Amino acid sequence: MIRKGLMLGTASILTAMFVYWGTASGAKDCGGIPAERVADMVHAVIESHRTFYTVHVVERLQAKGVVVAAENWQTTNTLPLPVQLLQESARLAVNTPAKIGYKLIGLWPINKQNGPKTEFEQKGLVETLQNPYRPYTEVVKHGGDSYLQAMYADRAVSQSCIGCHNAHPDSPKQNFKQKDVMGAIMVTVPLSQKDCGSEVPAERVADMVHAVIESHRTFYTVHVVERLQAKGVVVAAENWQTTNTLPLPVQLLQESARLAVNTPAKIGYKLIGLWPINKQNGPKTEFEQKGLVETLQNPYRPYTEVVKHGGDSYLQAMYADRAVSQSCIGCHNAHPDSPKRNFKQKDVMGAIMITVPLNQ
Repeated sequence: MIRKGLMLGTASILTAMFVYWGTASGAKDCGGIPAERVADMVHAVIESHRTFYTVHVVERLQAKGVVVAAENWQTTNTLPLPVQLLQESARLAVNTPAKIGYKLIGLWPINKQNGPKTEFEQKGLVETLQNPYRPYTEVVKHGGDSYLQAMYADRAVSQSCIGCHNAHPDSPKQNFKQKDVMGAIMVTVPLSQKDCGSEVPAERVADMVHAVIESHRTFYTVHVVERLQAKGVVVAAENWQTTNTLPLPVQLLQESARLAVNTPAKIGYKLIGLWPINKQNGPKTEFEQKGLVETLQNPYRPYTEVVKHGGDSYLQAMYADRAVSQSCIGCHNAHPDSPKRNFKQKDVMGAIMITVPLNQ
């Protein structure tokens, strides 16, 4: 019953965000980005969100004695574990039109459902254990459809994850150390029949990245911020770094973006608007200004354009950011620096802009 309520409540927000994903400026059917690089970009976004959540939400607030993370977060006044942020956002992302899939699996899972289920998964786990610095990939077919599956070693870099596995009664391995390979994140990139081999059009890559970003932010907004605020456990605040509070949902996006763009995948994203609380988040280029106006007028489709910078080419895609969370609406309507204070449900508040490198 809890699972059904969780998925229905979160899915209702995502439905408003993902009604239609097309392209506004001439998407091509092929001649895109190698699927392996697409998987790298998706993985960079997943890991950036999980890293920020682990370090600056879970570990920081646990160390301060504010709130702990627990496996049974749905029935207690606790934070979801970092692995649960990944799992729940994945359930949302795969059900968007982009159909991007990802999951965490391992040879020694606490939950046996997270063990290898296919020959690829078994082989990939062994390969990433032996060669943790490079992904293991393969194109697979399922029901007539093709997918690029990429497996990335999941290393023991967080003490909270190490401690959980080493102390859990159901853990088959209880001697993990820093930098050990604990399992793998498997990313599944759908390949359309229109794609050229295993290359994916840049517009669809942007759709996949956007799905992952929005799925993480939606889960964090609904099941971390709004749930714990309603229970009186902890609030979210703009000055989270100097107080015992949660980062705002927009700050989860901003801080994860700073991490993602500095990975080898170099995937960029940011939240901008015509009425930003922070003036630094207003439009800075002709594309950004035009894109914000276009997404305001046509919020159900992204506005895209290929731009050049320093000799490199990028696909920039702008997606309308709708007012679907009361916490976001309340913040903008009450903030003293907000130039617009009459946002209502489903209003376009701004846009998420994704920058996909084309000639990396």
